[in-house]
Amino acid sequence: MSRGEILFTEGPLNKKIIKFVLPLIMAYFIQQAYSSADLIIVGHTMGKNGSAAIGASSLIITIAIGLFSGLAMGVSMLFARAYGAGDNERKKKIYHASYRVAIALGIGITVVGIIFSPYLLKLMQTPDDIFEPTVVYLRIYLLCITFMAVFEMLASIIRAIGNSATPMILQTISGGLNVVLDLIFVNVLSDGIVAVSVATVIAQGFGVLLIVIYIGRNKSKIFNSSTNAVRTASESKEVTVENGADTENNVSTDSGVHTDSNAPAEIHNKDSKEKYMISNNIVSAIFALGMPVALQTMVMSISNMFLQANINTLGVDTITAYTAFFKIELFIYYPAVSVGQGLLIASNQNIGAGKFERISLVIKTCLKIGLAIIIPLEVLETIFAPQLVSIFNAEPGVIEVGTQIIRIIAPFYVVYLIYECMSNAVRAMGKTITATAVSITTFVGLRTILYIIINILNIQSVVNVSIIYISTWCLAVILLIIIWNKIRKPATKKIDSV
Repeated sequence: MSRGEILFTEGPLNKKIIKFVLPLIMAYFIQQAYSSADLIIVGHTMGKNGSAAIGASSLIITIAIGLFSGLAMGVSMLFARAYGAGDNERKKKIYHASYRVAIALGIGITVVGIIFSPYLLKLMQTPDDIFEPTVVYLRIYLLCITFMAVFEMLASIIRAIGNSATPMILQTISGGLNVVLDLIFVNVLSDGIVAVSVATVIAQGFGVLLIVIYIGRNKSKIFNSSTNAVRTASESKEVTVENGADTENNVSTDSGVHTDSNAPAEIHNKDSKEKYMISNNIVSAIFALGMPVALQTMVMSISNMFLQANINTLGVDTITAYTAFFKIELFIYYPAVSVGQGLLIASNQNIGAGKFERISLVIKTCLKIGLAIIIPLEVLETIFAPQLVSIFNAEPGVIEVGTQIIRIIAPFYVVYLIYECMSNAVRAMGKTITATAVSITTFVGLRTILYIIINILNIQSVVNVSIIYISTWCLAVILLIIIWNKIRKPATKKIDSV
């Protein structure tokens, strides 16, 4: 096995999961750090209106990122299965399809976002005194969406072979450049909003250049398996998931898409040019596996627009406090997501290798490691809430509201960790639509109903909005545990029997 790769299909899992998850957490922290740099610099140079402008645009950016982040998860699942099965030809096809899809989607999102951003901001009831700077920030930021899409797709391929350290290193370099450019441009340009957004575009572009160079120099390591998990055609016929789901050889997902990668050898070897052509089957598989996740992220973000609309009615102090909170909470949120991604990659490598009995072990290991990480972070964030909020804005009213938000929500991130692990466990068994349905029902449907109720009753408050978050996390976890207990044995038998 090449240096940097982690094979989850053999041996003990504790050290392997930790080795994979820690660089992923660090990558998210680095991303959060240079993203927070924008907010900190603008907050201290332009005051709370500048901070609020960035905060008011964050949900729209999240919606845009949600699409290709979900599809990147589909790429990770496909590539991890191909890696576990030792299918080198399929890995190459996934690679060529993924970065071209990323470019096409990135350009489309940028164009649509630039045109419609003012209308979306009005829909979200963005206050007049921060409307113009918010539009400016959002439109410039959207110029880097294509760079972000390509980087995420390519990083997902590298992570699928167990190498989470390399994307982290590349993000560190581009993130450092972002901060340096922030500091330079804010002194050169008169508008701090323009300065930080332009710096982000340049840094993201540089990050893409780095990851393309890395893949170009490490093709043999990424695309030529050195694992011992290579399976024969008879061993890897089909993995059936919800209504006929994805496998290395036959990908038919719960959306009804079916692809066949077990075509005759002469089809794969007709001409070298075909290696660079997009395989419609692979693209279908990427969308079939990734689109439910992308849809979930986007719909949840749209639901959060209702939350932002409620927040925007509570005044600039509350907007600024929530903007700071959404940055601070990521230091707990990202470790939970990282553990969930580790579970997803490890599970799909084992599915590719036909070792389904290890999936339960993967889940237990990830939950144990996740709790050891999340609980100390919850305690620290709760204790030092005022100091953390003051980093972003030192005004007393903002600190008071921000502290209240953190101390209500932060202790419940253990629940969110369980949600990440169980939702990815359900996805790993092929129930992608089921996992998405649970998330949309609770995080979108129930939250929207509760937002409407508190508006009708005229009881909008920081406490009530925070309680909505917590209650929907708890319900989602309960539903996912029930689903997992129902599907794990039948699903394993069904897969093993194929």
